[in-house]
Amino acid sequence: KQWVSTQSTWGAQVLDSGSLRITAHRMDAIRKKMQSLKSETNLLNISIEKFEEETKDQDAKAEKADNDIREFGKKCTKQEIELDETNEKLVKVTASLEERPRVMKSLRLTFLR
Repeated sequence: KQWVSTQSTWGAQVLDSGSLRITAHRMDAIRKKMQSLKSETNLLNISIEKFEEETKDQDAKAEKADNDIREFGKKCTKQEIELDETNEKLVKVTASLEERPRVMKSLRLTFLR
């Protein structure tokens, strides 16, 4: 099909190819819309990049917090074990101290005879 350029009654350039007619004004509007969409897409891509970076930062903070929690858990477990061991020693020492007066009394009786 052959494209023929003519002038419309409104002064806009018209391309005519048989039944298809496209005005230069309409083409400009389409170009502007495409530019607008491209600009909007670029802004959205920038926003996406910012959110992805923020997500990476927050994931790193969350991972550090998880590691800290695990470390504190290990420390608590170690402290609990040490507390149990200390309590066992205390029970033994207390039992030993409670038995001392009986032993001392027994020894006095033995020497006094």
